[in-house]
Amino acid sequence: MNNSFRFDESYLEEVQLKDGTAILLRALRPSDRQALIDGFQRLSDRSVYLRFFSPKHQLSDEDLSFLKELDGSNSYGIVALRQLADGREGEGVGVARLVRVISEPVIAEPAVTVSDEVQGYGLGRILCDRLAEAALERGILWFRCYVLSENQRVLDMLRSEFSETHLCSQGEIVVAEISLLSKNDVCVGESNQPSRG
Repeated sequence: MNNSFRFDESYLEEVQLKDGTAILLRALRPSDRQALIDGFQRLSDRSVYLRFFSPKHQLSDEDLSFLKELDGSNSYGIVALRQLADGREGEGVGVARLVRVISEPVIAEPAVTVSDEVQGYGLGRILCDRLAEAALERGILWFRCYVLSENQRVLDMLRSEFSETHLCSQGEIVVAEISLLSKNDVCVGESNQPSRG
């Protein structure tokens, strides 16, 4: 992987949510498999539905297989964890990943999931922002997102974060094509001492 990337396997950053919750962001690792399973179990049925577009009771091996496929170039992920008082990692509260569309290499499909207990405090925006930065480092200029039309919170966030967002409704699903170069300069969450692991 390119050693000049800020977002590589050693990426580590401390941020603070709107309510003051301290969060550690770091690169997603194959060893995070159990943490993702545990985090999924804490999601409400509504959050699962909005993320996967249907009811789902557990993550399958196929769902988790992307952990083995994170190559740092065509696929990359970030995990958000509560930061304990002593600075160590606590439970996972969010995950974001991108997968490049191989037939259209300047486009990637992102996925962001945030635990119910921290929704509404800016973590989704922070993860989206960092994922966009990671994508641009890799020569990815556009995100293609698939969002349920009823998920207005996410659609509103995308419109406010990126000035060039094209939405195309396909029944219950909205396809959002987002220019990462149109990122608005809206700072959400305070960054504390960005560092490299």
